[in-house]
Amino acid sequence: MRVLILSVVVLVIGGLGAAVLWARAEAAEQQAVTERLRAEELYAATLAAELADDDADDADESEEVVPLADVPEFVKQAARDAVPGLVLDEAERETEGGAVHYCVHGTLDGEFVEVEVGLDGAVLEIEHGDDEDD
Repeated sequence: MRVLILSVVVLVIGGLGAAVLWARAEAAEQQAVTERLRAEELYAATLAAELADDDADDADESEEVVPLADVPEFVKQAARDAVPGLVLDEAERETEGGAVHYCVHGTLDGEFVEVEVGLDGAVLEIEHGDDEDD
């Protein structure tokens, strides 16, 4: 009888563990979807602002400093994956030729690093060295 009870307890605990793992995976997937939707909303807002702008030169290129908390997690993760050990400290949302991307800045071993990441999560450029604009 004890063996049967222990077997049932093990099955229940194992089932609960699997349910917890499934719930965590589901939450992570939902967060990724939310981040992508947020990036698409930011892109749409940027395009709307550009369409409302009468000055074509300003519409083609813009830079806006944004708090790191407002940068989609997949953008920050793409930068950290591209430069392992990168410590992020600031970010900009840039529009060039109608394309929106993020420039995340940070340091690696005391050296300034800038990583440009598109809204699709692709790393567009990595620059090492001083933090002056080109």
